[in-house]
Amino acid sequence: MLTVPAETSASSRLPNPDYPQLMAKIESDLHAGRGVLVYLRRYGARRRDYPSEDQLRRKLGLHPLARFNDGTIFDYVGPAATTAVEPTPR
Repeated sequence: MLTVPAETSASSRLPNPDYPQLMAKIESDLHAGRGVLVYLRRYGARRRDYPSEDQLRRKLGLHPLARFNDGTIFDYVGPAATTAVEPTPR
């Protein structure tokens, strides 16, 4: 289990040096189907440096699996694959 990190340290107010690597690990795990992201609204609302539900959804390409009064369970949905169709010669 991984916890979504804050972009800055709550105590020092400095940028969290581990933020990019931790977010990359979460993104990698989600894209590989190795997990889901559970966002708890009350938890996120109390932490001003915590990414919002919408920010995480956009950044990580998340799709809601289930919505509840206090949060949402997300998984990753990759972009739709498109196939190039060759025109038929006349």
